[in-house]
Amino acid sequence: MKRALRSIAIIPDGNRRYSRKRSMSIAQAYARGFEKAREVIKWSANVPSVAFWALSLDNLAKRGALEKRILFSQMKKHIAKALKSKEFAEQGVRVKFFGKLGVLPRDLRGALAKVEESTQDNAARVVSVGLAYGGREEVFEAARSFALDLKNGKLNEKQLTPAAFEARLWYPETPDLVIRTGRVQRLSGFLPLQAGYSELYFSQKLWPEFTQRDYAAAVRFFEESEARYGK
Repeated sequence: MKRALRSIAIIPDGNRRYSRKRSMSIAQAYARGFEKAREVIKWSANVPSVAFWALSLDNLAKRGALEKRILFSQMKKHIAKALKSKEFAEQGVRVKFFGKLGVLPRDLRGALAKVEESTQDNAARVVSVGLAYGGREEVFEAARSFALDLKNGKLNEKQLTPAAFEARLWYPETPDLVIRTGRVQRLSGFLPLQAGYSELYFSQKLWPEFTQRDYAAAVRFFEESEARYGK
């Protein structure tokens, strides 16, 4: 019997290398990357939860100002395009964002809040997007909030459980399958606690090159894998 796929997390790597490979601007490559994400959302219509890691905290610290402006502009553009087309409503998609969102530009945060608010009643499935996300920072912030609540008497020691801790993570879900494109075979700090038992699928394709056949191969890899969970 095939395993039921309930949750996918995706690291869409390779946009900048794609721009160099195709001798196109980084803006054009990012645009194709965002269109690819929209395609994957459609391909995964039968999966209740899909998450994308769109921007890491390391990206924010190390990418140039021009590239970040281009990326933020593309984000706002494609959010507006998706809302105008009503595709989220038609597909029953609720959109959520996770990460250290307060470090993002104010106008971008406004756009994110708008799409979350406009899709909050869509109940068929959830698409989550990690922005300004880092796994170590996520775990640290969860531990910090736990410690502060314990210190201030909002928690007692009996309430310090793994489930209570996990609920404080920025992304408190456990993906069945993690897909990374771009030929790199590591998670780079993505969902370090949540992905402990996830199946990991690494594609040789750069993100804008990822096809529906590639997506189907990743799903088939998951379906044919055996979940042991320590057995």
